[in-house]
Amino acid sequence: MDLSGSVDGVDVAGPRPHVGRLEDAVRDLRAPLVRRLALIVADVHEAEDLAQATFAKAVEAWASFDGRDVRAWLFTIGIRRALDEVRRRRRHSRLSFLHREVPVEPSTEVELWDAMRGLEPAHRAALLLNVIEGYTQAEIAEILGVPPGTIASWISRAKKSVRGTLREGESDG
Repeated sequence: MDLSGSVDGVDVAGPRPHVGRLEDAVRDLRAPLVRRLALIVADVHEAEDLAQATFAKAVEAWASFDGRDVRAWLFTIGIRRALDEVRRRRRHSRLSFLHREVPVEPSTEVELWDAMRGLEPAHRAALLLNVIEGYTQAEIAEILGVPPGTIASWISRAKKSVRGTLREGESDG
């Protein structure tokens, strides 16, 4: 990943002493970020575009980054962009992303990923950040910019929905 020159039309070629450190800090985060974004927007190509836009935004904001948790910071930028994209889509189209197949093919737990496909994007993001990434509800609230009580509710609803879908699958099989 080369963060010098131009990223999606954003000129980053000027004197940026932090760009090298940014590149080192995020080198191994691209693939996990794309996977998370694909689960939210249900389109791996769009997720790749959003990840690129996330890196461009990270370049712009790197000088003001507090240095605490680069992964959380980068994922916050990306997830917010993905949720904004889902909201934009809904405003401009009555087609729901739920009717589209999620192109991410997990190698295990196919039933679980299928059950998660039916969740609202924000609920799915909160659940993934909590269960898979290990973030606390307070951290997720900060990442997504909503109150902690909302996150608790989203995670609870998402778990209940996934459990119900998995139980239905068991009784069908």
